[in-house]
Parts: sequence; C-alpha cells; structure tokens
Amino acid sequence: MSDNTKDEIIETTMPLEKFLSTAFLVPMGAPTDEDCIWGLPVCLHGSPGIGKTARVRQASAAVGLPSKTVNLGGRQPEDASGAPFVTKNANGQDVIVIACILGAVNDLNAHGSGVLFFDELTCARPATQGAFLSAMDERRVGDVQFKPRVRVVAAGNPPEEAAGGFMLQPPMANRFAHRDVAVPDLAGFTSYLLQGPQKNVDSIENGESRVSEEWSEHYPIVAGLAAGFVERFRKIYDMPRQGHKNRGKAFLTPRSLEYAIRAVTTCRILGHDYNDQLELFAACTGPGPAIKWDAWVKEANLPHPMEVLKNGWKPDTTRLDRTMAVYSGLAAYVLNKADKKERAKLAILAWNRLEDLIKYNLPDLALPPAKSLVNGGFGTKAGPEMEKAVRPILLYLGKKGFQDFLVA
Repeated sequence: MSDNTKDEIIETTMPLEKFLSTAFLVPMGAPTDEDCIWGLPVCLHGSPGIGKTARVRQASAAVGLPSKTVNLGGRQPEDASGAPFVTKNANGQDVIVIACILGAVNDLNAHGSGVLFFDELTCARPATQGAFLSAMDERRVGDVQFKPRVRVVAAGNPPEEAAGGFMLQPPMANRFAHRDVAVPDLAGFTSYLLQGPQKNVDSIENGESRVSEEWSEHYPIVAGLAAGFVERFRKIYDMPRQGHKNRGKAFLTPRSLEYAIRAVTTCRILGHDYNDQLELFAACTGPGPAIKWDAWVKEANLPHPMEVLKNGWKPDTTRLDRTMAVYSGLAAYVLNKADKKERAKLAILAWNRLEDLIKYNLPDLALPPAKSLVNGGFGTKAGPEMEKAVRPILLYLGKKGFQDFLVA
C-alpha cells in the first residue's frame, strides 16, 4: 500500500508564523551563490475566513519582507503566459518580449525581495493551474524571471468549501510544502485580537546570513541521512491513488524529498527542535514517508563526517543503509566546503576512507561517493597527491565493471 494512502498523521505544533518564517529561509540552491533562489514554496489549506491571507501578510512583515497578492480565482491560463510587445535591443533592433502582466510580480521584482502570495489556488481550474506551474516551480511568468529573493506562498480552501473549487492537480501539489490551517479556538483568537500574531524576532537578512554560513556544515549530514533512507526503504516516488485526499497535497517524489532535505537542514541551522524538523519533512513528502524518516533517523546513529574523515569508520556490513549514509555524507561534506584548499585536503582523506569499502568488498557503495568526488574536480588530474589516493580505487572499480561510469 502507498505510504500516502494510509491515515497516518504527523502532529502539527509549529505556529504558522514560525513555519512560514522558516520556509522563507530555505535555500533552493547553494546559499552562497549570488543567484540562489530563496524560499521553500508553501501552500496553505483551510476553510474560508480563518485569516490565512492576513497571517501570510503579517508573517512576511514580521521578518521584513513586503508581500503582494495574486488572486488566482479569476485568472485565465493566458495570464501566466504574459503579453508580447515590441521593444529595442542593445543594437537598436526591434525584438518581441513576453512581458509579465501580473503587477504583484513586477512590484516585488522592482523591490528585489518579498513574498508573492497566490490566493484562492483551489478556485483555479486545472488548465489555469497547469499554466501557472512555471510561476511556482521555475518562478517565472513569460520572459520575466522572479528575483531570487522573491518567495512563493499559495493558499486555498478544501474543494468542497471553495466557490467552484478544484482539488490541486498532482503536478501543482508536488511543487509545494503543505500546511493545514485550522479554525482558531476561542482562546487563540482572543489572544490574537489582544496581542497580535506571533512574530519572528530575527530579520530575514540575519537568517539568510546564518544559513549561508552554516550550510556546508549541516547539509552534508542531512544528505547522508537521505542517502541511507533511500537505500533502506527503496522508494523515492509515491503518488497517492486517484481520489485520495492526499493526492492534492504532499507526496513523495525526488523533488519533494530534496525539498524536505533542504527544509530539515535549515531547521537544524536555525536551532529548531526535532519535532519542527519532522513537521517540515512531512509538509514536503506527506505523513507516511515522514514516519519512516523518523524511524530511520532515530535508529541510524551516524558519526559526524569529519570524525570519519580523520579516524575512519568500519563499514557496517549488516546495515548497508547506514554504510551508504556515512560514505555518501563524506563526499557531500567535502564538496560543500567553501575553501578550495580545504576541499582538496579533505578529498584526499575521503578517497582514503573509500579504500575501507574496497577492503570490505563493497565497491557498489563506493561508486556514488567516488563519482561525486570525480565530478567535483577531485580525480586523478587534481595533482600528484590526489592521483595517488584516487588511482587504486578507480582501477579497482574498473575491474569490477564500473569503468564506464567514472571519468577522472
């Protein structure tokens, strides 16, 4: 049975404002790159009139981001395509440009950052949802690319409560982390009226700086866990069956698993507790995979990559998922270091550690990290010392039939 067709639940305890402010700080690429796209796309689900729109606006303002709204209920597919017009290029020649007709996008692009809020998503018919896929995923309308610091949030009502509503189609649903927003209880609503919404005390600039500085330390550990998770459960795609309630929400795919890994890494950097990490994971993949992730993380007990690089680690031949996680994490740890000299130094140690897998006759587990290191520029051509560490392993892998996959 599909993991996402069971009635499994991950408890929701994060305040919505904390959930959103965390999602705003998830990098969708290398955070040290100038053109890194920031922000995990989020879709909120809840009944009409409970304050979703206001809370998105307030959460954005609390961290210093302006917000603009696009109401998709009255939009046509053509609105996502832009409008053609003629302009002059640098050589004075007439060229046709597809301009964005959404004022909210143009306003936020002019500002350079913000939250683009697509409201009434479930009122958009399937054709309109399909047309707006590039806005959610590629962050583009027509020829206009969103600025990297423009985040995307959407909201909708349950189809049975929406005016002429539609369930989210799977291609659209899989482009978001999903969060159900409950009707507030009396005490919570009274507190909201008297005190206002919960605010995040840190600015978005400080959060981005912290994530950028600490990403290389935390991401490889989570990526290693993910490699072991996939090895253990042997599944990276799990679309719920037609008609199931989760089909229009989060489900497991390679894309949503990467979302989850990035969200968990961000939570760790920001010091969020384990329950917050698990909640973000479930928001991306659905509850079934998150429950398996929870079990895997608690039993894996993995060493830190630097400890393994320096002191070695005996491959666990009874638990190949743990071994995959440890050695995949090594390569990721090396390649995410910002300093080139440090990367080279650690790469030599990583190749030395891969020899341990060869000694235990586990070449298939050595292949993925070896490919990562070679593709990262640490093959035989990276200098005499590197070649000395690399060549015996490549020769051994070649004898085992892997020569077509490795180019040093």
